[in-house]
Amino acid sequence: MYDLDGDGKAEVLVHTADGTTFADGAKVTADSPADQFISVIDGKTGSERTRQPVPDDLVADGPSGGHFGIAYLDGVHPSLVTKLVTRVGAKRGAFRILFQTWDFNGTDLNRRWKYVVPAGSGATSFHQIRTVDVDQDGKDEIADGNYVVGSDGTLRYVVDGAGHGDRFDIADLDPDRPGLEGFAIQQSELGVVSRFPWYYYDADTGQRLVTGEHPADPTSESDLDVGRGSAADIDPGHPGYEYWTSTADVTRPGAGVFNVLDGKVSTTTPSVNFRIWWDGDKGAELLDSTHVDKWDPKAETSTRLFDPAGVVSGARNATPFYGDLLGDWREEILAETGDHTALRLYTTTEPTKTRIYALAQNPGYRLGWTVRGYLQSTYTDYYLGTETRRVPKPAITTTARTEGTS
Repeated sequence: MYDLDGDGKAEVLVHTADGTTFADGAKVTADSPADQFISVIDGKTGSERTRQPVPDDLVADGPSGGHFGIAYLDGVHPSLVTKLVTRVGAKRGAFRILFQTWDFNGTDLNRRWKYVVPAGSGATSFHQIRTVDVDQDGKDEIADGNYVVGSDGTLRYVVDGAGHGDRFDIADLDPDRPGLEGFAIQQSELGVVSRFPWYYYDADTGQRLVTGEHPADPTSESDLDVGRGSAADIDPGHPGYEYWTSTADVTRPGAGVFNVLDGKVSTTTPSVNFRIWWDGDKGAELLDSTHVDKWDPKAETSTRLFDPAGVVSGARNATPFYGDLLGDWREEILAETGDHTALRLYTTTEPTKTRIYALAQNPGYRLGWTVRGYLQSTYTDYYLGTETRRVPKPAITTTARTEGTS
């Protein structure tokens, strides 16, 4: 959902197929149930404004899933990014990936560019894209785990030696290093074995800066598989962010909490699902399911800060949404009631003397809300952590008000 045509009202952008029904009763009709479309829906009325068929390059490999996101590919106008992905042959076959970007001018949905990820390139699908300006030239790139597609629809890089993983983060993780950094985990399953469990890397070039190590003598794939990872500033005693994975066995070389500058700072690890800014300091707290914890680096254990009753999380211990909705820079949690009849919005009650612009005024953070796949932590594209003293002023333009609108 985003205002693509700049009229001050958001459009809703969805995959549709034969039988999809809109708020005004109109339906999509197609020659085949396999035909898919991108529909632009009026955010005020729920009626379809226009549609286009999705590219059919992957049809021979079966039905395609995919992800949506918004990116400023020209640095000025928002574009819709659609990623189609399928797997060749068996369930765990090679990924086939296609990106199509679109512009909406208020009437027509027009193709900007299409990019089919080449087989053999080493690029492989993760479970959520990120749209972020990795080279800080004012134009957004599309990051998909171990590779990045440039704003012009060309392959920017593939991280050397990296394969598929579920999670990756991109932000300014090291305030003393220019640009953005990334942290990604690697999976090993069903005969596909990773070369390393995780890597910390330069988000602009894909260069691995620190690489985790597997155990020297693994007994099974499960000894090499890493299902989750996270990055956040959870230790104020070390400058910059920390990163860690779901690896519970502290004897493994890749286990523990690592700081971007100081290496391993803890042998045990906190929860690994989501980073959240909840209390009054600029360090991060941790969201898992519907509760919030705070890591104590000295005790190497977590304290429960918030645990609401009567609400539940969904798949992968994720709530439907969390983020800075109220605009005071701390983040709210949107959770579903246990009887699935209502949504509740929770906010911190902790006071703070820290004053920061609403996080959604930052393009990196705002665009992080637009991507859909596995829910992942959302980050600003500037450093926000314990050492932050000043944040950049947002460059915000607003749509001109017309008579009869409010």
